[in-house]
Amino acid sequence: MEPRQSTPEFRFRLNGIYLPEINVRSGPDGGNELTAKVSELGWIVVDIRPDMVLEYRDETAWALLPLEMCQASTDKGWNRATPEELIGILWNTGVLK
Repeated sequence: MEPRQSTPEFRFRLNGIYLPEINVRSGPDGGNELTAKVSELGWIVVDIRPDMVLEYRDETAWALLPLEMCQASTDKGWNRATPEELIGILWNTGVLK
């Protein structure tokens, strides 16, 4: 019996605020665009602007690190990404199909 690969779990933040949901949809230019559900605003398009800091953390990988490493980490496992980069990461890890 082959070991089953599990899909990693991710968390997302926009400007330091946790995003309960994100979605990838077709954009007006024919490519993909990332949308995020923001509590006060509803669904917004996340694009590349200086006032939008998009971050993600692979919770599955973060949970495997020793406690000492997690406590010593300055970024606490959060990585900045552009919307396009995040879509690629989610695609390559099997979260998006």
